[in-house]
Amino acid sequence: MDAVFAEFLRLRHPQLASEFLAFKANHTASPLEDSAALAAPASPVPACRASALSTAASVVPAAPVSPILARKAAASSAVTIVSAERSSAASVAPSKTPTLARRSPAPASSCSDSDSDMEVDLAPASSTDGFTLCFAIASVIVNMMSYGMCIGFNASLFSELKKTGEIPLDRDSESWLASLIGITTLIGALLTSFIIDSIGRRPAVITSSVLMVSGWISFSLASSLSILLVAKIFQGMSIGLGTTMGGVLIAEYSSPKYRGSFTATIQTAMLSGSLIAHSFGLFYNWHQISTILVFFALLGLLIAVFSPESPSFLATKGRYDDCRKVFRWLRGPNEEDELENMINTDMVVKETKKGRRKKTTSKIIQKKLTYVITSFKKREFHIPVFIVIHLNAVNQFCGSLIHDIYAFDIHKALYGTDIYMFKVIASLDIQRILSTVLTVYLTSRVRRRPLLFTLVGLNILAYICEAGYIYARRHSILPFDHMAIGVFLHHFHYFTNGAGSMSLPTIISCELFPTADKGFCGLICSMVFSMFMFANIKSAPYLFALVGVEGTFCAYALLLLYCQVMLFYILPETKDKTLQEIEDKIRGFSFADRVETLKTEEDELLS
Repeated sequence: MDAVFAEFLRLRHPQLASEFLAFKANHTASPLEDSAALAAPASPVPACRASALSTAASVVPAAPVSPILARKAAASSAVTIVSAERSSAASVAPSKTPTLARRSPAPASSCSDSDSDMEVDLAPASSTDGFTLCFAIASVIVNMMSYGMCIGFNASLFSELKKTGEIPLDRDSESWLASLIGITTLIGALLTSFIIDSIGRRPAVITSSVLMVSGWISFSLASSLSILLVAKIFQGMSIGLGTTMGGVLIAEYSSPKYRGSFTATIQTAMLSGSLIAHSFGLFYNWHQISTILVFFALLGLLIAVFSPESPSFLATKGRYDDCRKVFRWLRGPNEEDELENMINTDMVVKETKKGRRKKTTSKIIQKKLTYVITSFKKREFHIPVFIVIHLNAVNQFCGSLIHDIYAFDIHKALYGTDIYMFKVIASLDIQRILSTVLTVYLTSRVRRRPLLFTLVGLNILAYICEAGYIYARRHSILPFDHMAIGVFLHHFHYFTNGAGSMSLPTIISCELFPTADKGFCGLICSMVFSMFMFANIKSAPYLFALVGVEGTFCAYALLLLYCQVMLFYILPETKDKTLQEIEDKIRGFSFADRVETLKTEEDELLS
């Protein structure tokens, strides 16, 4: 049977096959001895642990098995011990509502649930009313509002600088100040992989909040172009780090039933932030606005500090007790299947990595390169990356960004004047928010694939209609013309953006990344997203001058059509599926099922 497992490793993890055979040769101790060692611990244990040990002993397999399966049995016994202890503690402890509190050291003789040093201690939850989950997700949502405020703030900043000349800007400096967010978002994305995989998801959100606060403070004190650029760098890095991490954290916090709705609030929050910034622009100057917006960023930082770490991250670090605490604090006791499946899958992955020796710097570099190459060979890695790159293209080139930044050019083309520009922008902001709220409802009722293809298809239609109208109006070939036609087409385009092309790619992207490689996947996709953003903002003025606004819209429509065709063949359905089920679907099989099959085959051979 060991040969079967070795063959499985050779197919899935070639570099581990030889290590497994060496491990097997060097560890020939009888599994029964390991079980005996587990059943007779060297140090005395409290009464509650003794009861748990006697319960766990009944589940230790008596028949000889392979060393790896023996280790798995030992791990299962340990899980049973923890569960028994938790049950014993629950029977004598009064019921409490889950609250956040600093952990106090447990006495040496007490029955503690975990020996790990978790940042916050969460009381065992027997039920949840959803408040704890909403509190944790609020840290992401408030930060997303700050990201939207960064976009909306541009209107007040550039319009006032042009009118007052307080800080002189020419065309080049203005375009660089607008597009710098694309480059700095890439820098933030480069930090994402290291922070979320090595330090945690929660520290990533806190870091993003600190950078955002620094950006708004820099804007409020700015008196030169250099300080404005520094402020943009801070905000761009914050957005690059937070946009990727925010969606991942919501996906890992929330239940599959509500994950789509919670993730859809990301876009709603960003659009609400943009509307807030535009609204403040009616009453305050850009210095005052930046001072006010500091407090929104500080609120997001405060909530993030008191939020728990992601259960998925705790599982990947082997902190299974803390993982169970946080998971039940967030969702209650009714989703144990997903919890245990996540933990068991992580155990299987770690089992294949045991027995490795410490390596030199050259070996570590070689290991990293091998990891990169091996990751791209895995279906559960390269397929989600390919999908999310195309979803990012849909998000960036759907038209929302250039409509916000180059509003003057587009309004002149659609209406022939910019007199009503600010009134139209306000109505478009409100309508886009309502469209995004509609997506929250639609994602809970309609499958992701048909919804995405329908709304992005309407986005393509909106581009074509706007381009045709602008061309016909410019060449005076319309039999009838009225400003209401342009207003209708403009709002129709924003409806397709808010309800589909901006919201749905964000929702789906957060559901596709494999748990073990979220950081690397997020890094690659964030880098591509940043390049798309920079290319979109920098190229739009040149495209307007070369082929006109209508020609630019046609080019974007062709790009969206290409993305539609590619996604039609490779995008899986994710509605009402756990993250592990989605990962197993893309991979083509489940690790947990494979190991169970191997165990069954070994039992049959031994019998």
